Amino acid sequence: MPSRAIVAKHVLFAMVGMGSGWMTSDAIWAQNPTFVKRFAAGFHLPSYLAMTAQALSAVTIGALMLQRVIYRGSSPQFGESTFHRRVILIITCLQFAGLTALVFMWGVTLYSWPIVLFIVIGCGQIIGISNSIVVLPFISTRCTSNLVSSVSTGVQLSSMMAGLLGIAQQPSQGTDEAFSTSVFFMIFAAIAGLAICSWSYVSGTNLGIDSIVSEKPLTDVVENGEEADEVSDGSISIGCMYGLLLPLDIAAWGIAPSILPFAAGTLAGSCDSTNEEALQTLRGYVLCWCIRFRNRNVDPNACEAHSRAFLGSVGINRRTFRDEIYRHIFNDYCVSADYLQVLSDC
Repeated sequence: MPSRAIVAKHVLFAMVGMGSGWMTSDAIWAQNPTFVKRFAAGFHLPSYLAMTAQALSAVTIGALMLQRVIYRGSSPQFGESTFHRRVILIITCLQFAGLTALVFMWGVTLYSWPIVLFIVIGCGQIIGISNSIVVLPFISTRCTSNLVSSVSTGVQLSSMMAGLLGIAQQPSQGTDEAFSTSVFFMIFAAIAGLAICSWSYVSGTNLGIDSIVSEKPLTDVVENGEEADEVSDGSISIGCMYGLLLPLDIAAWGIAPSILPFAAGTLAGSCDSTNEEALQTLRGYVLCWCIRFRNRNVDPNACEAHSRAFLGSVGINRRTFRDEIYRHIFNDYCVSADYLQVLSDC
């Protein structure tokens, strides 16, 4: 069993992941049914928000390009470390500021357009992309690989929380919503505040952060027993990590995308089509994970039989949802060409 100090370290890095991930964007998407009914743009509003978010994504690339200009001539290790630490603190503070602004001003409009929503979702998109191109590379080179898993898990759990709170917010029969949109954003703002405190503590104490850039791979590879003590000393075993992360990843990547349609459909007052979509999304992701953890060296005929049996057992219309499932598996690099061929033949 890991010690309390190790568990606390993983919790702190998971909080950093939540505060530097897609929490703002997911929170806004979960409230889309409310926005659609509230603002004049109606059902076109989600499309406008998506276009705004994508257009502002280029800002993060420009910031990274400025890094080499700002720190040119300085010590690379010092410059990069200082830059990344400051960027992580900035994006967590920006996450907190954006969610706090939504608490009080999500309904503010300019010429009938929700200007605050557009600004905040643009910031949320920048924050989410920064997590992939700033936070995770920094953690992977300055920290051990299991801390990368903790940060990634925090990012995924923040997405899952948006769906869970959306379901908790849904109105009961004959009553209003369980809590208001402002309270919804207030909960996420509190989480972002905890993320700021977590990163301030981690950065200030160098908890789990090495002073020298690591050139090791992201996986804990032990060769000839030379680094066995380093990998196993007080850390969670690989088997234990898989046991902990597997259900969390299935929940985050499978249940979270399914919960959001449930929440949106319930708040919008039309649940039938969104519920069916959510069920199919969940089945598709569960299928991906089942195939991912199969032995890739098994007999292809046996794989085909098991895959077809699983498709039938979860009630997937194989012809209709074949392309969607194929895309999920291919994008996640989960399976070999044999498995992809099996699904393409379904």
